[in-house]
Amino acid sequence: MAPRKAAKRPCLLCPLCRKTQESLPAHLHSSCMRASTEADIAAVVVQAESDVWDLMKNGRAFPYGVITQIMADENPLQRLIVELERRHMLVLDVPPALRHDIAEAGPSTRQPPETAAGHQGESSGEEGESSGEEGESSGDQGESSGEEGESSGEEGEVFQREVKYANPTKQNMLEKGLYKKHDLNHPLLRNYGKHLRKDLLNKHFKQEVTNVSRYLYYINPEEPSLQFVKDREKLRQYIRVLSGVKLKNKTQRNYLTSLKKFLIFQTTLTNLWQDDEALHAQCKDFIQFIASLQKATSKLVDKEITQKRHDLLTSSQRQLRPHECWAVLGAAQKDFLAVLDALSDRCPGTLEPGQCVLVVQYLQAVIMLKHLQLPRVVERMTVTEWLSKRGCDGHYVIGVQDHVFALSEEEERWFDLYYRWVRPQLLRFNKKRTKKEKVDAEHRFLVSSAGKAIGNPSNDLFQLHLKYKLPTVNCQTARRVFETAAKSLTDTQRSLLTNYLTSSKETAKKRYRETRCDIIVKTSQLLRSMSEVSSTEPSGEGVRHESSEGVSHHAGIKQPVIILQRLPSDHDTVKLLLSQ
Repeated sequence: MAPRKAAKRPCLLCPLCRKTQESLPAHLHSSCMRASTEADIAAVVVQAESDVWDLMKNGRAFPYGVITQIMADENPLQRLIVELERRHMLVLDVPPALRHDIAEAGPSTRQPPETAAGHQGESSGEEGESSGEEGESSGDQGESSGEEGESSGEEGEVFQREVKYANPTKQNMLEKGLYKKHDLNHPLLRNYGKHLRKDLLNKHFKQEVTNVSRYLYYINPEEPSLQFVKDREKLRQYIRVLSGVKLKNKTQRNYLTSLKKFLIFQTTLTNLWQDDEALHAQCKDFIQFIASLQKATSKLVDKEITQKRHDLLTSSQRQLRPHECWAVLGAAQKDFLAVLDALSDRCPGTLEPGQCVLVVQYLQAVIMLKHLQLPRVVERMTVTEWLSKRGCDGHYVIGVQDHVFALSEEEERWFDLYYRWVRPQLLRFNKKRTKKEKVDAEHRFLVSSAGKAIGNPSNDLFQLHLKYKLPTVNCQTARRVFETAAKSLTDTQRSLLTNYLTSSKETAKKRYRETRCDIIVKTSQLLRSMSEVSSTEPSGEGVRHESSEGVSHHAGIKQPVIILQRLPSDHDTVKLLLSQ
């Protein structure tokens, strides 16, 4: 029997004995913190993991400017120790006198410039969140939200990191220098970002500013300014270049929208009209020019969508069936239930971070795939809405703003265990959360492993499929599959499904939130029936929703039957016998 390979995980530093440990939790339980609670030990482990991650991400790159500052300091040795420890490195056997001087001096007020790695991580994180904003169109937005592998023109960048993308569009963007941008701290861009963040409460404001910064760099790599409004041909050329690298029209439209918002801010919320009246007029004219380009681009976007649907319908590949959309739920259910079995009312215990992630991802998949809800339902579902759920016919109806769905008793038990035991543990994780993020997470029902509100449910769903090595099925695909399968249903059943998938406040108030919870329950049962029937049919057959006896699976929904005794003539009055 081959020997088992040791798990490859980073050694963590114990803050008490100041020694690195292969298993910090086991060390703390047996030695340094054996009298402490599980919560205290978990907090120390989380902090140690955060320090190691920060060290690997930002601590290994030393800008030359930092080294020269250290050498020019009055006490370079003291300054060097402070810098190393700021980067989570350990300096042993420091003389007591020097340690005393460091303690008296306090933390250094001179912060070194950020490294390129720091900029890279920040840029990647912000832009990755922006792709989630697009919901199911994360593939389109992802083309404009890739990491920046080359110098972006920002001050403080010391080295360049060679990056190669598997996505040919991203690689072409990189080679053409289209990811380069101006420093986002330039007053022209910083004020616009501040407006988006504080006035418009745009959580992903940095993506908007980055789109503008890239175009300004394309126009003038030296200095960002508003002089680009004097050259309309440059914008046309920029759009042609983006088309040349195969950037999708939807992403090009996003670039134009960001640039238009930027100019609207400059012309309406700044003193540009007073400082330079001529430039102000040119900016307003340029806004109209962008609007004309947006109109043309929107037509191309519609053509892209139509072509995509046509390719889907005419594809020679076998179409998905309803039960195949739920394949990941079946594959992950054993592991998911094993985690929940470890929880009990008397002794819930502390789950590993990976187990918490599995629970959150599985529950998101239940909402988006099994109940065909959009990603924004996962993002917006609040604790208040969970506690306000209604019981009806062995199900629990939950309303999330203008969306409504019904959980079975078993599913309600899963969500309840998460709410009582898993969610509090996730909220205890404090990974550099701001006060606003902390308050938002307390309000949201589903939270991430970092103790924050869910930012990109589609990506979590992708990661769950990836973990179990299954083809990715997103929410939009699942909804389309069930809509296609509904063609063989009765008119009443199709109407139920259509209303269920339609999200509007009028529909929610009229049909669901008053007295018609039973309709939601019947629709949930209909979805389950469609999946069961499709799993019993041979591959390649259409989805029929009648049993072998010819009785509909939802025969409880009675349909009027029109019986004609004979074919009517033009002079006859048709007599209709309605049998329920």
